[in-house]
Amino acid sequence: MKKEMVRSAIQRGFTLVEMLVVVVVIGVILAIAVPIINNMVGSQAAATTTHAVGQNIAKSVSIAQQVLRVPVSNVGADLPTTSALGQIKLLDIIIKGADAFPAAATETQKNAYARSGLRPITDAIELRDSKYWIDGVELKKLSNCKPDENPCTSTGLGTKLGVELANVPTELVIALFKDRVGNDFPTGELKTGPVRFSAVTGDQTHANVTLVYDL
Repeated sequence: MKKEMVRSAIQRGFTLVEMLVVVVVIGVILAIAVPIINNMVGSQAAATTTHAVGQNIAKSVSIAQQVLRVPVSNVGADLPTTSALGQIKLLDIIIKGADAFPAAATETQKNAYARSGLRPITDAIELRDSKYWIDGVELKKLSNCKPDENPCTSTGLGTKLGVELANVPTELVIALFKDRVGNDFPTGELKTGPVRFSAVTGDQTHANVTLVYDL
């Protein structure tokens, strides 16, 4: 008799209430997990894009230094009058190419750019509200960096290029750090290394993030 009762209970399976509880639990887990996974995947993709653009900018700066004789100290400011391109920001030239030249630019300046081998990277950077954006993050400026110098400066003789971003979400900063450094993400601010950033604020963003590349 007892064996028949056990067999009957086993054969009965789950009740409707039990199945509903399982479905609700799975739904709660998915509601929590899916956004987290999507953010991780999205942040990793944004980190890959941002690094690729940063490397292209650094490569373009190197070409400009070699071909156009632009000193390292002018990566974040107007080019000096001693350069072939005169008073034009190097970042504008790298991003917009010949479109960065004012109407009064001389043929000598235009020819210097044409011979430089530089190619505009407009497709990778969006111009919006008079600012440059990489995948939704503001590209603030370029700066010179020494290996252990903080902050990077807009003048000097640094051997590295800092690509400075503004107001970067923490998820993206973590992805940027792990993509380039690979170690555990540190708390607080980080002043040296290939990824440097200010401390996180209350809205879970970092006001300044600098990606550092060799020139």
